[in-house]
Amino acid sequence: MLPAYCTNAHAGESVADIWADIQEYACAIKEGLGWKQLGLDLRLGAQAIQELHADKSLCQQLSDNIHRSGLVVTTINAFPLLPFQQAVVKELAYTPDWLTEERLRLSTQLIESAAILSRGKDITLSTVPGSFKPWGSGVERHRAIAKQLVLWAVAAEQYDHEHGVRVQLALEPEPWCLLENSREVVAFWQGPLREAWEAIGNDSAADYLGICWDTCHASLAFEETEAAFQRFDNAGVRIIKCQVSAAPSINPRNTALLAALRALDEPRFLHQAVLRSPAGSQWKIVDLPCLDNALNHLPQANILRSHFHVPLYWGENDPIPTTIAETCAQVAACLDRGLNIFSVETYTWSILAGQPADVRSGLMQELLVLQAMLASTPD
Repeated sequence: MLPAYCTNAHAGESVADIWADIQEYACAIKEGLGWKQLGLDLRLGAQAIQELHADKSLCQQLSDNIHRSGLVVTTINAFPLLPFQQAVVKELAYTPDWLTEERLRLSTQLIESAAILSRGKDITLSTVPGSFKPWGSGVERHRAIAKQLVLWAVAAEQYDHEHGVRVQLALEPEPWCLLENSREVVAFWQGPLREAWEAIGNDSAADYLGICWDTCHASLAFEETEAAFQRFDNAGVRIIKCQVSAAPSINPRNTALLAALRALDEPRFLHQAVLRSPAGSQWKIVDLPCLDNALNHLPQANILRSHFHVPLYWGENDPIPTTIAETCAQVAACLDRGLNIFSVETYTWSILAGQPADVRSGLMQELLVLQAMLASTPD
C-alpha cells in the first residue's frame, strides 16, 4: 500500500505548471524520504482536464514523466475545478457544482485521462458532494444532481467495457455541502440516486460511484466511525478513497487556544466551524469570522472544531490541539474494511509555510505519519 499526498497543496493549473510542481515538490519529497516510490493524489482542475482531453499525447507524456520519476498516480482529486491556490477561493471551491453541465462535462472528459495517468486497471476521482448548501437545497436539487451523477457513471461503465479500466467517482462529504455527513449520504443514496437509477432502468453502473472519506471532515461532523460505516453498508454505499488530515479541536473556554484558532482565520479558504456542548447540542458557522455569533448562541460549548486542514504531526499544543487521535482511528477502520487508497490532504501548506523547502519538509513529515498509520513501507 503506497502512501500518497494530494497535489492541491501546489498552485499549478496548466499541465506544464503541474509537472513543474511535481518536479519541485513530489520528486524532492520522494528523494528526501529515500523511498523507491511515492503515491500522488493528483489534483486536476478545469484547465488541466481540458488540456489533457484535447491532447492525448500530452496526457501520455505526463503519465510517462510521472512514472519515470518513481511516482504513482494512486488517485485523482477533481474536487475544486477552478484555481485552488488563488488569493481568494472560499465557496468557489464548489464551482461548478453537480447541478451544472460544466461539472458533468469536465468530469466525463477526465475518465480517459485518469485511466492513462493511473497506468493500472482501477482509479478513483474525488469530487464535490453535489453542491454548497447556502446556494439552495431541497429534493429537486438532489434529484437533478443524482441524474447528472448517473450519466457520469454510465459513461464510466462504457469506458470500462471498452478499455478494461474502472474509473470510479468518489463524492466527498464536506461541512456545509449538500452531502455533509453519513446520514445525508445514505438519504441521498436511498432516495434521489435510487430514483435516478430506476429512471434509466439499469443500475449496473452504480458500482462506479462511491464516497471519499475525509478524516478532517468526518471529525467536524462528529461522526462515530463504526456507526457511519455500518450505515453505509446497510445502504450499499462504498468508501473507495480516504483523505487523511486533521482539524483544530479546542475547548473555546480556553482563551489562549481560542486566540490561536482565531489566528488561523485567513482570506483564501472557507473554514467552517462547529461548536458542541457536553449535552451534544451543536452550532455551526460557515467561516471563522462568524465565531463570535456562534459563541453567543452556544456559550456552554466545550468543543470547537474548524475546517482547517492541519499537519498530521502537530502535537497537543503544536501550536493547537487537533483531531489526530480520531484521524488515526478512522484510518484503522478503513484499513479493517480493506481500503487501500489513502492520501495526505493538507492543502493549507500555502498558508502555513512561507518557503518551498518548508512545504517539502512538512509534507515529508506527514507522509511518515501516514506510513506509520498504514503500517507499511513502500516497495
